[in-house]
Amino acid sequence: MTGLDVPGPQQPERPEQPLPEEPAADVAGSDTRRLAHHLPDLLRAAHVETVELDVLHRRPSFQGGEVSSLAKSLTDPAREEHRCRGFGFWELVLAQTVTADPETRRGLLKGALRHNSNEAIRVHMDREVFAEQLAAGEFEELPPRDLVAFYSPVCVASDERRLHLPLLDLGVTPSQDGEAAAVDAIECLGLSGLLFESGRSYHFYGAEPVTDRELVAFLARAQLLSPIVDSRWVSHQLIDGRCGLRVSTDSEKTPSPPLLVARIGKLQSPLD
Repeated sequence: MTGLDVPGPQQPERPEQPLPEEPAADVAGSDTRRLAHHLPDLLRAAHVETVELDVLHRRPSFQGGEVSSLAKSLTDPAREEHRCRGFGFWELVLAQTVTADPETRRGLLKGALRHNSNEAIRVHMDREVFAEQLAAGEFEELPPRDLVAFYSPVCVASDERRLHLPLLDLGVTPSQDGEAAAVDAIECLGLSGLLFESGRSYHFYGAEPVTDRELVAFLARAQLLSPIVDSRWVSHQLIDGRCGLRVSTDSEKTPSPPLLVARIGKLQSPLD
């Protein structure tokens, strides 16, 4: 269970050298590549005082059978293709809806527009409390499909504006080439920060807070880099007006904790 006091389920420079390989973490999270060893320092360096988390229980994945047998026959091969490529499920499905019967087409269009944010519980937390809970493994091994996500809005010391940390969900699968493409994309966007392997792809946490307007511009530019950047993730963040990345693991959908693979750009020390 989480340590949150909420109800239950509801052109920067490249790194100079690759990070060393380390053993897998135990339940307590001893692997020094984990979020707990790096994200708090990034927050301290950015003078972030308060962070925002969402807690939710994810609905079952869209299967198509709830719409029609034809819809299921379209989603099954698209899902298999998505497993191989790491992206493009809905693009493949929607391309087939043009010639589908009206009921199937409308059902698939409604499925593609599903959005979870209204079902989440939002929590604001002091940075150091968040760091302690992250280090203690409070967000590890949650019940199936339960999720805790870190969101972009942050309170920065001596700045009353609404600011965000730039976050990105990449679409490429973990590999040497995938990591290189992710780093190149982030560099081309002019960002500095930390890149984590998320299990199925990569997550990026930017080091320099931005305004609401800058966040929208950043997301719109990042969406141009699809499929290296997950374009559907970007769309959902634009709907919300903020960005979110999971910091939890569960026993079914996301059992792998994010692990640091690259530091991108010139990062400040938390003591600066």
